[in-house]
Amino acid sequence: MFKKILFATTSSDVCNDAADVAFELAKKYNAKLYIFHVLGFPTRGFGAFVVDFKTGEHEYYSQEYVDKVKAEVEKTYAGQLKGLDNYVIETRAGVPHTE
Repeated sequence: MFKKILFATTSSDVCNDAADVAFELAKKYNAKLYIFHVLGFPTRGFGAFVVDFKTGEHEYYSQEYVDKVKAEVEKTYAGQLKGLDNYVIETRAGVPHTE
């Protein structure tokens, strides 16, 4: 039925119910799961800094930081990722509700 599933997350507890559904559907239908997290900008303007999703502090936007965030997202959902091989973790810098 489903071939692709998009799960947008902040990696916080508020996303747990959506995570449960997304992972369950991905496993049930052998669908590709896209785990998506937006690195929000600290101001209205675009710049070199994003807001850290765990601390709320301003962090310099770099590939190293993106890799760190992806690793944290994977760690957050490690239990639900067991047995699921067809997934990708994507990040974007921007305004979360428009990305």
